Amino acid sequence: MAFLIEIFFLFSTCSTKISVLLFYRRLVSDTCSRNFKLAVWVAIAFVVAYTITFVCLMLTNCDPVKATWMRHDFAWTETHPYKCASNHVVVAASEAAGCLSVVTDFYLVMLPAALLMRIRINRRQRFGLIFIFGLGYLYVRLDP
Repeated sequence: MAFLIEIFFLFSTCSTKISVLLFYRRLVSDTCSRNFKLAVWVAIAFVVAYTITFVCLMLTNCDPVKATWMRHDFAWTETHPYKCASNHVVVAASEAAGCLSVVTDFYLVMLPAALLMRIRINRRQRFGLIFIFGLGYLYVRLDP
């Protein structure tokens, strides 16, 4: 069950981030520079790449792969030899996935903030938008 939860968590966070990035792309479709659009596509590619990488790492944690979810079945483990990665490797991979998730969250918050600096609006509206993006940054920093 934990194995499925991990995979669903990775796919759900990936889908959410890609959804936000596609919203950014749609929002600035005809109004923004090519560099911003490229930054959005690079972010989408990065999110997809690290999601696929960590799903593959989860699937190849044990040899044979079936042992990843069957190692908790004592009847199966008695009759089938298997070898899994050490707990230190699994923890290191989980920490790396968490770090990359935080980096992409920060990047998602900073993309529209970069646009804000180039927009021509009055001071009050600019401070309001900075406050809203600041709340998004706080959410990224405080999200466990």
